[in-house]
Amino acid sequence: MSLPAADSLSLAEAKVGITLKDKQREAVLAVLQNKDAFCILPTGCGKSLLEVGVRKVVCICPLTSLMLDQRSNFTSKGICIEYVGEIQHDQEVIKNIVSGNVPLILVSPENITCNPLYRGMLHNKVFKDNMAVLPIDEAHCVKTCGDHFQTTLAEFGHIGSSLPSVPVIAATATATKTTFESVVKSLLMEIVVVIGISSCGNNIFLTVTFVSLSEFANNVYTQLRKEGLNYHKNVIFCHSYSDCNLVYDKIELFLGLYIIYPPGKSMVCQYCLLDLYTRASTDDVEKSP
Repeated sequence: MSLPAADSLSLAEAKVGITLKDKQREAVLAVLQNKDAFCILPTGCGKSLLEVGVRKVVCICPLTSLMLDQRSNFTSKGICIEYVGEIQHDQEVIKNIVSGNVPLILVSPENITCNPLYRGMLHNKVFKDNMAVLPIDEAHCVKTCGDHFQTTLAEFGHIGSSLPSVPVIAATATATKTTFESVVKSLLMEIVVVIGISSCGNNIFLTVTFVSLSEFANNVYTQLRKEGLNYHKNVIFCHSYSDCNLVYDKIELFLGLYIIYPPGKSMVCQYCLLDLYTRASTDDVEKSP
């Protein structure tokens, strides 16, 4: 009689000498139950460890720098891993990858979808019989990296659908509801377990304090008078053209002659400590230093 998934996972942890974090366990258990997983976990929470397995794992990774970093990281832990990308020219490594002699493979979306060698690799018996999971690293790129990349990963979704018994893990540190829906649709994910934690830390907070326009303008004026050209460049965003004009006029009123540096110079852009930019601004204002 087979052990429950949780018990099997505990035995595996003991065997390889690792202790999974709670969210890592959730993701692995989802895979063991043949479900797809969408992991939204901050950097440092161990998303990469979800790629490791004793069977075949092909991880789709959009960034060459990330592949090199992961290869170095896993190799140092004694895990056999190789990558496929534009900078991989070692024919012996490529042969081992295609033959199924490498348990963990990092490959770009373009190679797995557009290169017949690697696209056909997934349909080889050694992969079809031993594929444990298809992880997609930096999965938010499906939504954020443009039409070409979206098309490429959407095509990968069709490739994944030809391996219906192989679960998909989409991992990212950032995803809005729209991004989540786009990724799930593009990758043809079906029974999806969402795993995530808040990215908010104790050192990150937002405070909203009401101040009058006069008080705000006076604060800006005080710092500008005190620091002059050493005052850090700031952008004050306003909701409307009228708000923009009100804020500008109020700060200008406080500054008086000191809106120009040095005072007394001509009222031209290169001498102004304060300026106003809107969509209606002329090119010479927008391009001023």
